[in-house]
Amino acid sequence: MGEKATHDGTSHIQITLSVPNDIGKDLQEIAAFNKVSIENLAYSYIVEGIAGDSLILKRAEFKHHVDENLKHDDFRSKSSREIVNDFNLLY
Repeated sequence: MGEKATHDGTSHIQITLSVPNDIGKDLQEIAAFNKVSIENLAYSYIVEGIAGDSLILKRAEFKHHVDENLKHDDFRSKSSREIVNDFNLLY
Protein backbone atom coordinates (compact mmCIF):
# COMPACT_ATOMS: atom_id res chain seq x y z
CA MET A 1 0.00 0.00 0.00
CA GLY A 2 1.50 3.34 -0.97
CA GLU A 3 0.40 6.96 -0.87
CA LYS A 4 0.72 9.40 -3.74
CA ALA A 5 -0.45 12.93 -4.53
CA THR A 6 -2.59 13.66 -7.56
CA HIS A 7 -2.65 16.66 -9.89
CA ASP A 8 -5.53 18.23 -7.93
CA GLY A 9 -3.62 18.12 -4.63
CA THR A 10 -5.50 15.25 -3.02
CA SER A 11 -3.63 12.23 -1.80
CA HIS A 12 -4.54 8.67 -2.65
CA ILE A 13 -3.52 5.33 -1.23
CA GLN A 14 -2.68 2.68 -3.79
CA ILE A 15 -3.86 -0.83 -2.87
CA THR A 16 -2.76 -4.01 -4.58
CA LEU A 17 -5.41 -6.70 -4.32
CA SER A 18 -5.06 -10.35 -5.27
CA VAL A 19 -8.24 -12.21 -6.19
CA PRO A 20 -8.82 -15.73 -7.51
CA ASN A 21 -8.83 -16.09 -11.31
CA ASP A 22 -12.59 -16.72 -11.41
CA ILE A 23 -13.30 -13.44 -9.66
CA GLY A 24 -10.78 -11.63 -11.86
CA LYS A 25 -12.48 -12.97 -15.00
CA ASP A 26 -15.90 -11.96 -13.66
CA LEU A 27 -14.58 -8.46 -12.93
CA GLN A 28 -13.16 -8.21 -16.44
CA GLU A 29 -16.48 -9.26 -18.00
CA ILE A 30 -18.54 -6.90 -15.83
CA ALA A 31 -16.12 -4.02 -16.48
CA ALA A 32 -16.19 -4.67 -20.25
CA PHE A 33 -19.98 -4.90 -20.26
CA ASN A 34 -20.23 -1.56 -18.41
CA LYS A 35 -17.42 -0.02 -20.51
CA VAL A 36 -15.35 0.89 -17.44
CA SER A 37 -11.94 -0.14 -16.20
CA ILE A 38 -11.54 -2.85 -13.60
CA GLU A 39 -10.05 -0.20 -11.31
CA ASN A 40 -13.17 1.97 -11.59
CA LEU A 41 -15.41 -1.05 -11.09
CA ALA A 42 -13.49 -2.13 -7.97
CA TYR A 43 -13.57 1.46 -6.71
CA SER A 44 -17.35 1.58 -7.10
CA TYR A 45 -17.68 -1.72 -5.19
CA ILE A 46 -15.51 -0.34 -2.38
CA VAL A 47 -17.52 2.89 -2.20
CA GLU A 48 -20.80 0.94 -2.09
CA GLY A 49 -19.41 -1.31 0.65
CA ILE A 50 -18.25 1.64 2.72
CA ALA A 51 -21.61 3.36 2.29
CA GLY A 52 -23.44 0.22 3.41
CA ASP A 53 -21.13 -0.32 6.37
CA SER A 54 -21.48 3.34 7.30
CA LEU A 55 -25.26 2.94 7.50
CA ILE A 56 -24.86 -0.16 9.67
CA LEU A 57 -22.45 1.72 11.93
CA LYS A 58 -24.82 4.70 12.21
CA ARG A 59 -27.69 2.36 13.13
CA ALA A 60 -25.53 0.65 15.76
CA GLU A 61 -24.45 4.00 17.21
CA PHE A 62 -28.07 5.18 17.28
CA LYS A 63 -29.18 1.95 18.97
CA HIS A 64 -26.44 2.36 21.56
CA HIS A 65 -27.53 5.97 22.12
CA VAL A 66 -31.15 4.86 22.51
CA ASP A 67 -30.17 2.11 24.94
CA GLU A 68 -28.17 4.58 27.02
CA ASN A 69 -31.05 7.08 27.12
CA LEU A 70 -33.62 4.42 27.99
CA LYS A 71 -31.58 3.41 31.04
CA HIS A 72 -32.51 6.66 32.80
CA ASP A 73 -35.42 6.39 35.22
CA ASP A 74 -36.83 9.75 34.16
CA PHE A 75 -37.31 8.68 30.53
CA ARG A 76 -41.07 8.09 30.85
CA SER A 77 -41.57 11.47 32.49
CA LYS A 78 -40.04 13.38 29.57
CA SER A 79 -42.01 15.17 26.90
CA SER A 80 -41.76 14.01 23.29
CA ARG A 81 -39.68 17.11 22.46
CA GLU A 82 -37.18 16.27 25.24
CA ILE A 83 -36.94 12.68 24.03
CA VAL A 84 -36.35 13.76 20.44
CA ASN A 85 -33.70 16.24 21.63
CA ASP A 86 -31.99 13.45 23.61
CA PHE A 87 -31.66 11.43 20.40
CA ASN A 88 -30.47 14.44 18.38
CA LEU A 89 -33.35 14.12 15.92
CA LEU A 90 -35.14 16.90 14.08
CA TYR A 91 -38.50 17.80 15.56
